[in-house]
Amino acid sequence: MTTPSQFGLPSKFETFRVYPSGSTQWNTVEQIVLSTSRFIKLRAGTGTGKSLIYTLAAILEERRALILTPTKGLQDQLYGDFSSIGLTDLKGMSNYPCKALQPYGEFYTGTLGNCNIGPCLFGSDCTVKNQCDYFGIGGALEKVKNAKLVQMNYHKWMSSANWSMFNPFDILICDEVHQAMGILHGFCTVILNADWLKNELHMGLPPEGDNVDWCKTSISKTKILLDTNNDYQEKLKLSKFIASINRLQTEGVKWIRKSTKEGITLSPVWVNKFAERLLYRGIPKIVLVSATVDDKTLRYIGVRKCDEVIVEPIFPSERHPVIHFAKSGPMSPVSVKRKEDMGEGNITKWVDQMDKVIDTRLMVKIAILTVSYDWQKEIIQRSRYSQFMIYHNRDTTKNALKEFRTVSAPSILVSPVVGEGTDFIYDQARCLFIAKMPFFWIGDPLVAARLKDDPMYHDFVVGRTLIQNFGRDMRASDDYGEVFIFDGNWQWFKKRVNWIEEVSELFKECRDIEDYKGPVP
Repeated sequence: MTTPSQFGLPSKFETFRVYPSGSTQWNTVEQIVLSTSRFIKLRAGTGTGKSLIYTLAAILEERRALILTPTKGLQDQLYGDFSSIGLTDLKGMSNYPCKALQPYGEFYTGTLGNCNIGPCLFGSDCTVKNQCDYFGIGGALEKVKNAKLVQMNYHKWMSSANWSMFNPFDILICDEVHQAMGILHGFCTVILNADWLKNELHMGLPPEGDNVDWCKTSISKTKILLDTNNDYQEKLKLSKFIASINRLQTEGVKWIRKSTKEGITLSPVWVNKFAERLLYRGIPKIVLVSATVDDKTLRYIGVRKCDEVIVEPIFPSERHPVIHFAKSGPMSPVSVKRKEDMGEGNITKWVDQMDKVIDTRLMVKIAILTVSYDWQKEIIQRSRYSQFMIYHNRDTTKNALKEFRTVSAPSILVSPVVGEGTDFIYDQARCLFIAKMPFFWIGDPLVAARLKDDPMYHDFVVGRTLIQNFGRDMRASDDYGEVFIFDGNWQWFKKRVNWIEEVSELFKECRDIEDYKGPVP
């Protein structure tokens, strides 16, 4: 029998995972390797072994591969799995202390510094550069140049203006690519401080509309400051400012202008015009990976044509039912609107519905997704089971999650931020409540501009968010759990998303039932 280790993967991967139809991870790897398309869409859900698939595909290509991840957590996980076979990890320069800026270093000024503000970046000679953990002999950059398999996060890759210093890559793997649009948007948003412009450049904020002349003038003046300034941190700020103004001049991009206390922000409506320059960078083969990747997501990040590889889901729907109560049942669903539009009676009924399910679920741990801290507060104050509830504010999320994962049932986590990136495997949570549909405000100027171009943008994002939320309590092939939806808007929304094939495939498994007895055995 062919095994992953025969192809050089770590011994912990003993066999290729077999899917319900009888196909295996190896069959999926073959499809990627044999594809002649530049872009390959790899849709792979939880538990399908996607990291093994794309790592082995990169190995079999026998060319240099770069894996991008959205978070340091996923970066650390991949490094733990594949460092033994040569996966080389590169983080941002702020993760590497600058030896010249440490005590006894030649540029030490009493404040510790990292390679992100190191003097060598701005033309100063440094006698310890060869010993630098980032630039030095045997440092992070040298390791990356010589490695066949490299990983870093999206922001590190996009913020590296001189990306050729890594040596060319032949394959790019974008993991959790559904987050790429948001990452690109955040990276490309320009923040302008009115006082800084006035004091440093003797300029006002750019005019609305045509600001080509303003951009050229501001860049010219900033370059003069850059040449005459000897402060390393200031040079870094000036360099970043020039890069941001250059983005403002990208042809064909519409920008949304918002006033702030300090000045303005300018955000691109769409980021597809930046994707090649900042993300793909001419790399000949690109694998776009996510459980929720689809053609619309890819169009948002500049991909119009691609091959499709779909990994079979390994979770039978009977092991992870999605349940919504029918209007004719004893728990007629409440449409959760703004608090001021619901009224006391409807809010109480909404929480009572949750309590009725909790009545029969005290033997397992429950996670309640509330969307906002206001709704979190309402549930905690009104529920008959508040004594079992764990909750948090914006500063105590990490501690609350740690407590919930370690305590025994009965235990109920009530959180507005438990969504993508938060996993509860096995007994850490067997039950997930979608207390409120994750709608967002469409009156925001950026959202309004996107809806003008794509009327289904809001529904698409909500649907994708739900898919990600549904998987929080189902993290392994032998896991099981339940999802309950307590917002009556679900039935209305479900009809609107039939045009999204991937969403419909999952949503059609939802049971609109009159009553439900007992948890999944």
